[in-house]
Amino acid sequence: MSLRKTNILLFIGVVALAGIHAYQHFNPGARGSKLIRRVSLFDRAVYSAGSIEIDRADAEAVVLRREGDRWALSRPYSAGADKDCILQLLDALAFGRVISSYTDADLAKFGKTRGDYGLDNPRLKVRVASAGGDQVLSFGRKTPTGDGVFVSLQKDRKIYVVDAAVFDAANLSAADFRDHSIVPREIGSVDAFDLKRGQLSAMRFSKSGEQWKVFSLRDSDGEKVASAVKIDEFISSLAKAEVKSFVWPVGGADEAASLASSVLAGYGLDSE
Repeated sequence: MSLRKTNILLFIGVVALAGIHAYQHFNPGARGSKLIRRVSLFDRAVYSAGSIEIDRADAEAVVLRREGDRWALSRPYSAGADKDCILQLLDALAFGRVISSYTDADLAKFGKTRGDYGLDNPRLKVRVASAGGDQVLSFGRKTPTGDGVFVSLQKDRKIYVVDAAVFDAANLSAADFRDHSIVPREIGSVDAFDLKRGQLSAMRFSKSGEQWKVFSLRDSDGEKVASAVKIDEFISSLAKAEVKSFVWPVGGADEAASLASSVLAGYGLDSE
């Protein structure tokens, strides 16, 4: 009798589970929003952003603006911006891992307020403006373990815990975002260039097909064949070269399209 009763209960359980599965399959709305949590902070529209503003409680605001295919700093000073650095920030906003989230009801249960997580006066705020509208993210305190940070989005009231790497990607100074390349990294194909060595010599290199040739701009020595391997190495190293520090302008001074001869002469340089 007990075996029969057990079999009946098992049969009822299987039927019930099958019924629940079928109901959820044919009624997606019945699954409930709690089963689907946010997995990223910003939508993919961030990649078409026209500007990025970063406000920090302990430093000047940084404003970056897109200019065609390039990015530039417009605050606290005007200068070229590092495109790779900006893409890393956008990647962090679009794909940064959301660890957990809390609603106002959750905070009430915990006896906590937004201020307890550092979000009443955020230490850092990022605003990304695109054709679809602005997306704003505020950063509060780090989690006790240090591997996460509490954040909130302007468009909802939830508090999210995201990977601390998202904060690190945004918590950069204007100097960090500044372009440190000597020449544009997309230097492309070089067909000719001049090389000047003080007042002693000046040479012009030009490429014809796969062959490089060089001739003096000051002497009449005629055209000579140059080493294609050495020239390719020189161009490659020039494209990879980066600025170690900026001597002028510094601080809040804007970059200038050209410099006065008097400024250049102070560093042993000339207008050429």
